[in-house]
Amino acid sequence: GLRLSYDGYYGIQGVASMPNAVGPRDYLSLINEGLINAGLDPRYTQGYIDSTVMGLNGNPGVDQTLYPWTDWIDVLYDPAPIMDHTVGISGGKELARFNLSLNYFDQEGMLPTTAADRVGMRMNSDFTLTDKLTAGVDLALRRNWYVESNNQGDVYFRAFHDTPPTVTAQYPDGTYGCSRNNHNPLAYAREWGTVERTTLSGTINGKPD
Repeated sequence: GLRLSYDGYYGIQGVASMPNAVGPRDYLSLINEGLINAGLDPRYTQGYIDSTVMGLNGNPGVDQTLYPWTDWIDVLYDPAPIMDHTVGISGGKELARFNLSLNYFDQEGMLPTTAADRVGMRMNSDFTLTDKLTAGVDLALRRNWYVESNNQGDVYFRAFHDTPPTVTAQYPDGTYGCSRNNHNPLAYAREWGTVERTTLSGTINGKPD
């Protein structure tokens, strides 16, 4: 007779762990200290520092577009679903037996414009032709697809290295803030287009015995 099986899961991905970042008061004060040590004027007034902290703490009287503090990891990475499902069918009798499995995997990316999925099929069959002769066929097919930002490297580099937290990620009108070097990793992730790739693979093996 036929036997049917299922195995699968559904979950939500998240960033496992990240180092604790310096808060705005320490960060802005350290920038000022470095400039003073270099013989330059401080960049941020005490009022600016206080307003930035109050804005981050949700004070409704502070316009955060004027006193921004952007956690780029929080802006770029969002929890995203992931799932995997496999259905198996097997059966047969002494003269012929088979095992068929179908698999579907889907993963939404935590970064904007990223995702992947996979569809696969595998079949094993065995045949008893005579008392001394058996044969079988193994067949496997797979299709993989993924999409990512056209400038994925810049998204990571600008987020971790080149774009300070004092840059607004995106203004209420939809425009993006820019660092002094005109960088914004969120804009790179969303607006620079995507790269999609699809691969197909398959194998078939016979096994006379």
